[in-house]
Amino acid sequence: MNVGRGTSARSADGGARLDVGRKDKTSNIQRPTSNKLIVLIAILGLTIAAYLPSLDNGFTNWDDPVFILENPLVQARPFSNLGAILTTPIGGCFYPVTVLSFQIEHALYGFEPFPYHFHNLLLHLLNVLLVFLLLQRLRINFVVAAWATLLFAIHPLQVEAVAWVASRKDVLFAFFYLLVVWVYAGPPSVERTAFQQRLRLTFMFVLFVLALKSKPMAISLPAVLLMIDHYRQGKLTRENFLEKIPWFAVAGFFIWLTMRVADQSHSFPATGNFTMPERVALSAQALTLYVAKLILPVLLSCLYPFEGNLGRVSSGLALLFLGMLLTWAVYGDRLKGGLVATRWPLIFFMVTLAPVLHLLRVNTSLIYERFVYLPSLGIFLVFGMGLAGSWQRLALRPVLVRGLGRAIIIGYIMFLSVSTFQRCRVWHDSVALWSDVVRKFPDDPTAYIHRGDAYHQRGEEPLAMRDLNRAVRRDPDSALAYFDRGGLLAVYGQWSRALADYRTALGLPANDPALRGNILHNKGLVLAFQGNFDEAIAQYRAALQLDPDNIDANLNLAIALLKKEEYADSLIYAQKALSLAPENQVARQLVHFIEGKL
Repeated sequence: MNVGRGTSARSADGGARLDVGRKDKTSNIQRPTSNKLIVLIAILGLTIAAYLPSLDNGFTNWDDPVFILENPLVQARPFSNLGAILTTPIGGCFYPVTVLSFQIEHALYGFEPFPYHFHNLLLHLLNVLLVFLLLQRLRINFVVAAWATLLFAIHPLQVEAVAWVASRKDVLFAFFYLLVVWVYAGPPSVERTAFQQRLRLTFMFVLFVLALKSKPMAISLPAVLLMIDHYRQGKLTRENFLEKIPWFAVAGFFIWLTMRVADQSHSFPATGNFTMPERVALSAQALTLYVAKLILPVLLSCLYPFEGNLGRVSSGLALLFLGMLLTWAVYGDRLKGGLVATRWPLIFFMVTLAPVLHLLRVNTSLIYERFVYLPSLGIFLVFGMGLAGSWQRLALRPVLVRGLGRAIIIGYIMFLSVSTFQRCRVWHDSVALWSDVVRKFPDDPTAYIHRGDAYHQRGEEPLAMRDLNRAVRRDPDSALAYFDRGGLLAVYGQWSRALADYRTALGLPANDPALRGNILHNKGLVLAFQGNFDEAIAQYRAALQLDPDNIDANLNLAIALLKKEEYADSLIYAQKALSLAPENQVARQLVHFIEGKL
């Protein structure tokens, strides 16, 4: 059968094979394994070179504190608190396997950032290897697979997932996810005993659960396995659906659990401001922007803020683009030529990205680059087909055209590599990260708040105050901006102004109980510094009503009660603080001191 340029062919065992390029005498000759190994080593080498700056990065103040630096779960002895890790959400979601990986690293290396970044890069390299092996196992044309793997490896949109320590969850869940797909895509003609088949299914199911517990975004995996069934068989059988029932059941449970915890923690306060049709339009805009950034990765940012104004023109164009993609995915098998081969990659992209679009919950950023880490593989496969086909067709062109065309392709790959190298440096520290956002979105208050906090951590208080004042001016309704500025004023000893900012913050609508709890706690702290312990105790108690597990509020309430010689009550809160943070020496010494008083 003459496949022709970019068509999809059936192999002898019934499996599908994506092929691109001109049919010639050697098209049926298997490419030597040594050549494949050389290509793989070259891709891995280029990946290491592109991500080398990430190994010199530190931690940032964006989720790294809540996941690692200030997380008592991480600072406990390894495996000593598995129950707490499994049942304690972070940022409105469960990531127990990710947290456990941080716990092991902390036990071995403390808070030295290099090992955390090294392991993120190592996971990315393993994922690159799995992508390469998976595409080979799916019998995808080697040249297409090589281009797709290279793009997955060095594209700058992947940097956030690799160079940011707290994004360990993205590279970790992708590792388990890809491993499941690689095992599942094994040769169907291999005969297995019933025991071997059960063992294989159990192994894959365990990996699936590990992926979900690394990040719930893995819920799309059962659908992807069905895609592989259809891709290889040309149809879906009743047996295909029946064997996936436990997988969909577990995925459904994680969807319910994630939404429940997110609602309880008020992690997505903007959701209620959008109707379902508006969420569809917003999701279409996000998907369009993801594709645009994958094609031309410029003006990248860790945040893409939006004001809630969808815009009729942009929404209409985005919905049109979404409609085209869906039509392409549904009716792609009726297309001719190379277009038919792009159907399954596009379906993979949309299915794996769907859980993190704005359909169920609305984020405060239009897109997050880390969300496309795994879904991007679908788009990169389409790009790989185009690059492989273009490279091959250029061989038939005049020398000048051939040289110019291939120079453009090589230039594009160099552009991606250099952009990744430079993007890694943006994640060097918090000031560099948020300065990058300020350059791209100078009116966004969030960037000023985080950069102000970073300046404060570096002891550069004047710069911190400048940024926090800018944040308040840009968003006078931001409780977080007033909270941070109040904390900085307290450092200066300007108690009255600090209390004024805290009162303003408490008067603003804040859907996050933890934030309100922190504001009340800090207000109590200022009152305690002023010697007003009765009012400070009232603020601490109010904070604990909103967030009973606030370690600082428990600890400072214990100290305030100790000042008033209410030893019994003081011991209760000191013990609670110690139970929440067993490694906290202040809490341990406080408990010992109060017990001595009793």
